[in-house]
Amino acid sequence: MKRGLCLGLCLLLAGSVSGRRAPQANLESRLGQTYYTRVNIWYENPRSIPTTNFHRGGRIPAGTPVKILALQDPQMTFLDEATGLMTLFHVRRHTRVAFEELFDRMFSKDDPKGPQTPYAAFTDAERQAIDQGTLVPGMRRDAVLMAYGYPPTHRTPDLSDNRWTYWQDRRAMVHVDFGPDGKLTDGVVRDFPSAGEASEEILAFNPVGKTYFTAVNIWRADPTRIYSINYHEGPMIPVGTPVTIESYGDELIGFVVEGETERNTVVHLLRYSNVLLDELFDRLFSERNVMNEGGAFHALTPDEQRHVREGTLGGDMSKPAVLMAYGYPPGHRTPDLDHHIWTYWLQRGQRLVVYFRSDRILSTEQP
Repeated sequence: MKRGLCLGLCLLLAGSVSGRRAPQANLESRLGQTYYTRVNIWYENPRSIPTTNFHRGGRIPAGTPVKILALQDPQMTFLDEATGLMTLFHVRRHTRVAFEELFDRMFSKDDPKGPQTPYAAFTDAERQAIDQGTLVPGMRRDAVLMAYGYPPTHRTPDLSDNRWTYWQDRRAMVHVDFGPDGKLTDGVVRDFPSAGEASEEILAFNPVGKTYFTAVNIWRADPTRIYSINYHEGPMIPVGTPVTIESYGDELIGFVVEGETERNTVVHLLRYSNVLLDELFDRLFSERNVMNEGGAFHALTPDEQRHVREGTLGGDMSKPAVLMAYGYPPGHRTPDLDHHIWTYWLQRGQRLVVYFRSDRILSTEQP
């Protein structure tokens, strides 16, 4: 899927990909508790393990006891006595499940290799494959999940499909085929497409040197520090403004507005965010200009279009119109865009709360 889709589609994906967040109390009840890894987990950097499920580097075996230390979407931090601190990063554009469901895919309160478990009912060949982190013909789907983990949902949205697609690394795919009996066939195919083919979506994203368009209005009281918490101070860069990306990485996005020479820098404040840098980029910039004919702007009502141009809120604006006009609310107070209350910070110490009914503005207030 191409990056920078129209804003209306981005909002739809934000709901379907992120899912509803687990209630904080439910998450807190798991902290400090001992769980077991439900599937084999591969890692190259133990402090940054993407849930895309690359099969490279070391491996934490299924059934390993771990202590859960922190759960704050998009991160799950746990302690493996044999390896040390480990952190899983929820890559929602590939995983597309809610944070709590992801936790349940990765961890189990009971030992998944104990007696009276599916593991105990697997064949000797299936158990050996799970213990070695490999695949063998004849494995059932549950055994493949335990041995290889879950395939990324963006390419395998339905686990009842007869083909699952994994990534060996950022370039090589592994296709796993099941027969009519639901068991693994001989068709485990490793695919090494060239850049620009099917695996391009998984390659490291690098927008530097390319021209994009702002997907939302962006305020910049200090161009060198445009905080992702989205303060509404200073001049506004209107939605649809062409920009050239000059730097990307280390939680910073540098860009120059067309017709200007001064560099602007977006600072990704992780403690206030519930997205990774690439998703923040997609929220702010688009390959296609949403203001062009056929773009998301033209799907709005005339009143919504006026508010977007002015960078204001009013009437019964829809959520896509609010996002375009006001940007995204910071995730630490609004972790789920499906929720009916969004909280913005106009500036330090000054909030604006937006209440929705049927995904349209009901009222706003400044506490």
